[in-house]
Amino acid sequence: MSSTKVKKLTLQYSYLLLEKDEVDDICLEQEKEIRLYIEKHYPEEYKKVFTKMETPEAHPEPKDEPDEEISKEREIKQKTKKNKDLRLLYRKIAEKTHPDKTGNSSYSELFSEASLAYEEDDLATLLNLAGNLNIELVELTQESLYLLEGNVNSLVRVIDTKKTTTAWAFHMSKSEEEKESIVQMIIGQLIGK
Repeated sequence: MSSTKVKKLTLQYSYLLLEKDEVDDICLEQEKEIRLYIEKHYPEEYKKVFTKMETPEAHPEPKDEPDEEISKEREIKQKTKKNKDLRLLYRKIAEKTHPDKTGNSSYSELFSEASLAYEEDDLATLLNLAGNLNIELVELTQESLYLLEGNVNSLVRVIDTKKTTTAWAFHMSKSEEEKESIVQMIIGQLIGK
């Protein structure tokens, strides 16, 4: 398999991670802007909607899942046979980042990130981490290439989904009329509940 293809997919994934962070930041900022807009222009509706949201009964405590269910999920994931390249890459990263191997905890955050990526079959993240740690990359199998392409496509779907939110629409609006229309829709949905 072409190492150029792997490099392209890895770079594409890195770019998409940055885009996802940017979209997340924009949406978070726009959610604040929308709330301020509603507070300023629709104070009565703001009181109805947001004071309800701020009361403790509006946010009931989430029920903890029994530890047994979580353990079963992890056990099932662990029993699932991992991709050979994924496993090898994870082991190389763990060698350089695991606190027991390094003797200190300076790389513990990277180790945690690698562990999560390994659990989630996220080969793209492991390749990024390996590159940052100057770990020589393994020659990937065709199966690994499919996994890497899946990681890239999954990230594209996450970004696309985020761009369908009202916060993104508010950000992309070109006029005050468009913003007003979006706010009206939000108020209608929130009060209609």
